This record gives sequence, C-alpha cells and structure tokens, in this order.
Amino acid sequence: MAVNDPAPAAPVEPHLQSVALPAQATETPEGGGHPEPCWQRVSQELTRRKDSIPSLSRRRDLHGKVIARFAIAADGRAHALQFDEAGVPLAQDIVRGLLREPFSEACAGEGRWVVQFVPR
Repeated sequence: MAVNDPAPAAPVEPHLQSVALPAQATETPEGGGHPEPCWQRVSQELTRRKDSIPSLSRRRDLHGKVIARFAIAADGRAHALQFDEAGVPLAQDIVRGLLREPFSEACAGEGRWVVQFVPR
C-alpha cells in the first residue's frame, strides 16, 4: 500500500432499525411524522429485541432495504404486517420474531412503521 492510499474500510455490521412511516409520506418524525418520544421507544424496543437474533453481518444484500411494514394496534400488538423483501425468508422470520411481543402501552395505536436494514 502506498503512503497516500487510504486505509481499507472496516467491515460494516448491519442492524435492524425502525423508522416512522407517516400515513401519507415516507418521512422521519422530524419531517412531520409520529411524535419523537414514541418513535424512540419503538426503535429502542426493536433494537433490544434484535439482540437475541443471530448475526446477519454477512447479509450485505439486505443493506438499506426495507424488510417489512407494520402497524401497532391499540393493545400494543403489531398487525397488518407486510413484507417488502419476499425473497429473503430469514429476514421475514426475524421480523416476525421481533414483532411477536407486544409494544409498550406508550406506543399503542401509534400508526405505521417500517423495519429496515441499515449499516451501523
């Protein structure tokens, strides 16, 4: 490697992240979506839940892709689950696992959400 060559980039570890999906737009809460506190709670809950799943660091084909869309009902349960990446059964299984447990009461009834793979 020559003196001016940049160092090789560190490998990117993907993780699951929740992003608010307002009813008529694809903006984040800062752009007019759901209230920030609930968005943070849903993100934190999904992050906590994904810690129990196997590593997906080799699934670079998922980077940046929306995996699923879901809504949180008044009782805190996820419903209306739709998968965008039908060809990735592992991702579907993981999302089903993440959404099996009800969300906290603070987030109950809070609109629509997406689960997306993003690099750390």
